[in-house]
Amino acid sequence: MDAATSLQTPTGGNPESDWEQGYGYLFWRFRHGCYGGAGLLGQFCIVMPQFDAVLSITAGSWSGPSVLDLVWDRIVPAFSHSPLPSNLESNHGLTQKLMSLTLKMPAGETTSPTAAKIAGRRYVFAENPQRIESVEFGPQGEGANATIRVKIAGKEQRLVCGKGTWLKGTLEADCGGLVPMTGYLGADFGEPIPIAVSGAWSSGDTYTVTLCRYRTAFSSTYDMRVSGNELILERDHAGAESTSWARLIGTA
Repeated sequence: MDAATSLQTPTGGNPESDWEQGYGYLFWRFRHGCYGGAGLLGQFCIVMPQFDAVLSITAGSWSGPSVLDLVWDRIVPAFSHSPLPSNLESNHGLTQKLMSLTLKMPAGETTSPTAAKIAGRRYVFAENPQRIESVEFGPQGEGANATIRVKIAGKEQRLVCGKGTWLKGTLEADCGGLVPMTGYLGADFGEPIPIAVSGAWSSGDTYTVTLCRYRTAFSSTYDMRVSGNELILERDHAGAESTSWARLIGTA
């Protein structure tokens, strides 16, 4: 462990950068005498030998350095070299906070006059790199969740979008145009991909869907704007892709 966490490969000379403290054998060396592992989108395992502590972080952030800055600014100064006294009130507050955390859902209305107009309508897309062939909106009854069928590479995927809530479901593994990075965490073995989906009418003519791969750091938000006989599809992706996702236009 001493060799694995010692400087084996220089990565720069800036003492204020966690990424320039050097690399060991499969371990990053961080500031403040810490070391550990770093993954996509703010996944960290930080070992703090001076405090006999290990901090694990799951995140979905493009800004990994800012995540580490919070550790050094807030968490490290709170450590002590001797045990802290018990604080049941603080512990209860932390437990309640953790139980109340939720991922942000799309903001907007649960329905729109446009919903009835497009029910059962299928929008067909020209050939595109995402391999999305068509999008069809199912009929939405009063108080019912929205159902969207997306045909990708010849296969139809069905999304049930929660209204003001998350609905869990699965997608087939071969859905790279809809959910990026499907080669991670089992999808490359042909296993269904666990997802949670929520949707809302962010404006009178735009339905917004957030699709979250809740066992990973990846999520995607889709804006589907209805304009005459066209459906304009755009995506904001929190994930590991560096290239932009082109806007797609489908025709009814």
